[in-house]
Amino acid sequence: MKGERELALAAAGEEIVYLDEGNLTETDKFARELFSTVAALNQSGEIDETTVEELTTSLALEIQTPVQRKVFTMADLKITSDNSTASYQKYSTDTDKIFIGKYPFDEKVIDILQRFSESGEDGSPTILAELDPVIKNLITMVEGMATVKVPAEIATNHLDVTNGLQKILENLEDFRNFEKDPIRTFGAASALPGSLAELDQSILAELRAIQSNMEQ
Repeated sequence: MKGERELALAAAGEEIVYLDEGNLTETDKFARELFSTVAALNQSGEIDETTVEELTTSLALEIQTPVQRKVFTMADLKITSDNSTASYQKYSTDTDKIFIGKYPFDEKVIDILQRFSESGEDGSPTILAELDPVIKNLITMVEGMATVKVPAEIATNHLDVTNGLQKILENLEDFRNFEKDPIRTFGAASALPGSLAELDQSILAELRAIQSNMEQ
């Protein structure tokens, strides 16, 4: 695996040459940053095995905190000033169409990733391919949430749900990229449980907000 080779070169203080800076994976970036630090310490005579291990741990923790690549804002939503009961009823109908048959997906995702973690290297690609239908559904859900008309009073709730779906979509895409970019996969593994819990909480909060506004 390319990433493993580069990490080994970095730890040994050997130079890593990247011909295409624009296509670096997170694993490439990790190895490059580690090499640069190790090389500088080698030159100053301050490098030893313990220092290398500490640097590796520190950099790994930094990379394992993934940044959401696409973040939706209010400007991305179709917000309407109509906060009537009819508007909320239409919104509920429209979002039901987006979610029915696609959510919840927590148990399916957890089952796939559990089998992936237990499979060893040989079975990984086949098992991770089972995430593809969930990823496809998430893409459809995010697109739907970005186009549905949202009553202004629940726009913040709607935005939270949309970004929650997007975050999980990116986490699962990073899992699918395991063979090319294992560091990003490690980050996804760290973030996914929190992402799933946040989405469930955001959906419940929005349902409560809809109910509250319809009762006024």
